[in-house]
Amino acid sequence: MELILLGILLVALVLFARHFETKQIYYPEKNLVMTPSQLRLQYEEVTLVTKDRVKISGWFIPADKPLATMIFCHGNAGNNGDRVAGLVYFHKLGLNILIFDYRGFGKSEGKPSEKGTYLDALAAADYLKTRKDVDPDKIICYGESLGGAVAIDLATRIKPAGLIVVDTFTSVYAASKDIYPFFPIRWLIQIRYNSLSKIKKIHCPVLIGHSQEDDILPFHHGQELFKAANPPKEFMTLKGSHEEALFVSDKKSLEQIRVFIRKAVEKK
Repeated sequence: MELILLGILLVALVLFARHFETKQIYYPEKNLVMTPSQLRLQYEEVTLVTKDRVKISGWFIPADKPLATMIFCHGNAGNNGDRVAGLVYFHKLGLNILIFDYRGFGKSEGKPSEKGTYLDALAAADYLKTRKDVDPDKIICYGESLGGAVAIDLATRIKPAGLIVVDTFTSVYAASKDIYPFFPIRWLIQIRYNSLSKIKKIHCPVLIGHSQEDDILPFHHGQELFKAANPPKEFMTLKGSHEEALFVSDKKSLEQIRVFIRKAVEKK
């Protein structure tokens, strides 16, 4: 009888762990609080279709004379609408931008999952191949927080001119150790996002940015990703909280991004 009860308890614990990890990793929001037009950015609403036939919502923001085209992989909460202010900064650098909502976020269909986010990003890259106004040799993968893990995975599947990740983690397991140091349920999680192993497979120029004041993901995550990355690579030390580090840092950081992208596309 004790073994049966123990078995039931273990099954219940595993089921709870599956539910808990999904709820702790993804915070999708359906309502869009802003669009690019509200900050005077011209844009196109686009629909991306993934390899598993899920329709993903995205925005393509063109530049007049694009330096490159950025695939923008956002973090684990909200949706595209929460990133509009940040898109303005990148647009001013002379970039086309394609930002998309993961499945279950914003207007995108489906439910979020690790595999799903990878397929969503790949659909964004596939879509850019269909545009005559996009140079396929000048694609930059960009990701922040969870989006950094998605961008790293995408960079292993395509051959971008460069990869930029900001305030991201080495893996979900490592992040959970920092966030929940005494919570044993992390041993049961299945969502991996093992960026530390994947970044070793990438051979395009890499720029890693991380804030020393990050209040969610400690600075060592950025340092470890940088150490594991292949050259050519650059590190960018940022200021501010996890949510705002890049945009409260000084103009020097955005200039470093611009110069990095220029060198990356010239290398191609």
